[in-house]
Amino acid sequence: MKMIKILFKRAAISFLLIGLNVATVNAVQVDNLYQGQVSVPSQSSQSRQQAVRDAFRQVLVKIAGSESVASNSTLSSALRRPDNYLSQFSYAQQDRQTYLVADFDPDKINLLLQKAQVGIWGKHRPLITVWFAQEQGNRRAIIADSSPEPIVNTFKEQSGMYGLPVNFPLMDLTDAMEVSTGDVWGRFQQPLAQASGRYHSEAIVVVRLSDNSLLESSKRTSDSQLKAIDWTLFVNGTRSSMRYEGSDSEELVSKVVNGIAQSLYQQNSYSVSVEANHSTQIEILNVDSMATFKEVKEFLESLTQVSNVQLVSVQGANMLFNLSLLSSESAIKQALKLEGKLVEGNDPLVRGQSEQISRFIWKG
Repeated sequence: MKMIKILFKRAAISFLLIGLNVATVNAVQVDNLYQGQVSVPSQSSQSRQQAVRDAFRQVLVKIAGSESVASNSTLSSALRRPDNYLSQFSYAQQDRQTYLVADFDPDKINLLLQKAQVGIWGKHRPLITVWFAQEQGNRRAIIADSSPEPIVNTFKEQSGMYGLPVNFPLMDLTDAMEVSTGDVWGRFQQPLAQASGRYHSEAIVVVRLSDNSLLESSKRTSDSQLKAIDWTLFVNGTRSSMRYEGSDSEELVSKVVNGIAQSLYQQNSYSVSVEANHSTQIEILNVDSMATFKEVKEFLESLTQVSNVQLVSVQGANMLFNLSLLSSESAIKQALKLEGKLVEGNDPLVRGQSEQISRFIWKG
């Protein structure tokens, strides 16, 4: 330990000379993932039991990223016994409506998802800017954040159910100068990405709702209520999309949010395997004090996919750790990125660094 302290003193001086290239990530920390809120007609025992069950389902959907949690036999069984996972509950009043607010135990839920072999989507999630264009007849318009259109509230409420942080553009003069309706309808990524920069978003979604051009000509009749909607998600250099048809705009929007959540969940969730029993090494840069070392070690030990953490070596302010894993190496590396405390990077003053070891810069 004395040797580590000496190395830390040297590191405090040498690290002032080191410039690190860090890729910025604008993920948002989503709070209350393990909390559900349900309106109740009364505070009776019967109402409470049903509300706790509904709140538990809300939490599973947010963590597992899908409304199909009930189709998993392990989760379906757990949904019948929500009190086993309940930490506390209380009641709140809002707009003359009573709500039950239930908090569930994160460790118990993570173990449940592990047993169910369902991936876990962590609390750090990409902030999404939603460019929503609506076509009515021959008229197209971009829907702004302040729009009175019910579909805006529907989109935000449904996003909250999945723990998706979203925002709509203001469509003020700044946005109008950078993005046209044609840019949104054409799903042109470059102008949309540039305009989304002011919202600090990490992902962009283009949604198009139409009663005209997105429908086949045979389905366009004067008395038809049929609409078509599609979404395109741009995130991490990838592009995914889906299309639906229906007569209810709000139901279509709900399908869109579900599809977006599924796509992001598949990219960002990680699975914990009971059978996995192997290790990997990672190097953490910028560990320049004993206090930081303790923070880093406690953080690594808190990860669901890690069963043991061991310090292997110290070189300046860089520390090499061996992690015993309960999941795959790719899953732990993805989890480290998502947690937001680390970003990938290299020490430019060290030559001949092994490419087999992943390196992260501690942000704290």
